[in-house]
Amino acid sequence: SFYLWNKRYIYIPLGGSKTGYYPGYKYINIMIVFAFTALWHGDFGPSLLIWGSLMSLGMIPEILLNKLYWSTNITMIKNIRENSYLNRYIHALGGGINDIILISANMIGYGPGFDVMVDIWKTLLSSMTGWYMLLWAIAWTSTANIMIIHMKHHQLKNTFASC
Repeated sequence: SFYLWNKRYIYIPLGGSKTGYYPGYKYINIMIVFAFTALWHGDFGPSLLIWGSLMSLGMIPEILLNKLYWSTNITMIKNIRENSYLNRYIHALGGGINDIILISANMIGYGPGFDVMVDIWKTLLSSMTGWYMLLWAIAWTSTANIMIIHMKHHQLKNTFASC
């Protein structure tokens, strides 16, 4: 797949997630991969540049929160981590929020563009109905993520019945 090709031939040769001398090295590598992806699609216009930037930036909170989640000694977070069932739901919620960010970036790069997406977000954040819609969207994307997580969990335990 294109994802694996980018990972094998661009991200890993650049150093992947190894920080080297500069702690931001991993994030620079991610930005380079998305810049290449924008070039690959044949249109290096402003909307695809914004798309590549937002896709890169959309991954940074996920990476940082994941690092914090697994390294913190806060009792409540440690208890969540140790409960495999609850841990999966927390990851699904984070994935659902990240999906909304990435969908927004795709709407800019391949959809109606930046101005329309800004208007959509203004509408979502300016009224109670908009907030309900946003929470509904996060709930549905989180539901899809928990389904994927549960399927992977059952596959790892060989308890997933194949059709």
